[in-house]
Amino acid sequence: QHLACSRALCTAYRLLEDYGGLKPGDAIIQNAADQPVGQAVIQLCKMLKIRSINLVTDDAGFDRTRDVLTELGATHVLRDNAKTSELLDALGQMMPRLAIDGLGGDHGRRMMLALRAGGAFVMHSLPNGQVPAMSPSLLMYQQISLHGFNLAQWVDEKGVDEYMQMLSTIGELVQAGSLNLFTRTLRVDELNAATLRTALASHRAVQDGQTFRERTVLVFGDDGGANEAYFDLQAKLHQMQPEKEADEPPLAPATGVPTGAAAAPRPRASERWADATAMLADLKLEQYAEQFVEEEMTSLELLEDIVSRGDGEKELMDALKEMGIKKMGHRQAIVGAVVGKL
Repeated sequence: QHLACSRALCTAYRLLEDYGGLKPGDAIIQNAADQPVGQAVIQLCKMLKIRSINLVTDDAGFDRTRDVLTELGATHVLRDNAKTSELLDALGQMMPRLAIDGLGGDHGRRMMLALRAGGAFVMHSLPNGQVPAMSPSLLMYQQISLHGFNLAQWVDEKGVDEYMQMLSTIGELVQAGSLNLFTRTLRVDELNAATLRTALASHRAVQDGQTFRERTVLVFGDDGGANEAYFDLQAKLHQMQPEKEADEPPLAPATGVPTGAAAAPRPRASERWADATAMLADLKLEQYAEQFVEEEMTSLELLEDIVSRGDGEKELMDALKEMGIKKMGHRQAIVGAVVGKL
């Protein structure tokens, strides 16, 4: 379970280690505190003797959520709503040095207002795609600094050795019982339409007053199995799209696209880039250009022909792995660019 959540655990670890210059007695504020990253931040703050101010959804299960997070070590658990004045009143003189934003939009903007002068604001997730609006005065006079964190990019920059050292440290905390997450795991090889629908619903469930919401974590297995399972999962999700509940509201159209109008299709990869080396440069994956040249796979028309076959995306993923591209995220990015998803 914790191995499946290693991304959340590592993200929480790095956020507290790398931003804000935190020391014992300081305070941080975060939203989405009941999600895996938030749960880990709370427990790490407790170990580091850092006070944590935690914002969670203002719903019927708030009291239950507050009790669970307080048990994990939260200093304060507050409702995340539009009442900014109430938030500031609740904080009093406890001005956080670091704000951790996992939601973006207005949720993040409210936390900016709570930061002390010279504080740091770091975004690690933007589920709604909206960057928080920042008042110029906070930047110019309060000297608030803005940051974005991405674990994959951190690993690319620091290298595997530092990543493994961090995993070892986190593993010791887990084994000692100092770091736990409220999640439930589901192996991908056990997926069917019913279990997948239940897993997806666990991330949208409204907290009630009796139980604590546990989000489902999918366990893919080894790298080889994950490669094949990735495409099987994509197919299952695609099949489920027409099966939306009748009372589910339609998704809001993308900005600039009128309701009922089809979004403009993305151009083909061969129309966007001259060849595969140009595509790799745009994806910031130039380190693989030599492999593409050696394997005579620089033609985007060739790559498009591969993915157009019945099982073409998986075929290209396998080919990229054989070429020495070991990171699945990099292989997915390349395939996504070829098929026009990026």
